[in-house]
Amino acid sequence: MARWLLKEPHYLNSPHTTWRYTEIDQDGEAIDHNFVVPRLMDPKDPRHWTNKQAQEIVVCYEGKGNPGDRIFTGPPTPGMEPLDEEARAISNQYSPSWAHPIDTLPSNGQSYADGLLRQLTDQLMAVSKTGSPSSAIPNQTIKPEDFKALQDQVAKLMEANQALVSQLTSKAETPAEAKRRAV
Repeated sequence: MARWLLKEPHYLNSPHTTWRYTEIDQDGEAIDHNFVVPRLMDPKDPRHWTNKQAQEIVVCYEGKGNPGDRIFTGPPTPGMEPLDEEARAISNQYSPSWAHPIDTLPSNGQSYADGLLRQLTDQLMAVSKTGSPSSAIPNQTIKPEDFKALQDQVAKLMEANQALVSQLTSKAETPAEAKRRAV
């Protein structure tokens, strides 16, 4: 069924919640614009309760709940308690992205940059233990003959660059020659 119980206030996207904006154009005609907006659902507010006796709000996906449940779109949040197996499966799918930014900060006085550097160092250590990254990801898209041709082109380019450098250095004037010419 995919039903959740709200444990805290939420702004949830609801397909039937819109905001109407009316403007008058230069000819005096009214132009209406309807925008889909999130709806506030607060478990402490009696106006939002779906079950007045239990004083709770139950939300669901369209066509997946009981009559009277509030319909919402989008992923569930950590503040929603799944009420059935389908809702638990959907919540488990999204739970890896529920890391709280404050809770993930290092607690030993490190800055954010130090924490990122530490994560990078840990990743590098993991790669060095398992071998080089190239051994972990086989490259099957480059043909050996194409790679050999590329190596030959690079060798020719290096030779041409060396020839240009030697020409430029042979024509370059030494500081002693420049001093003699200036006098």
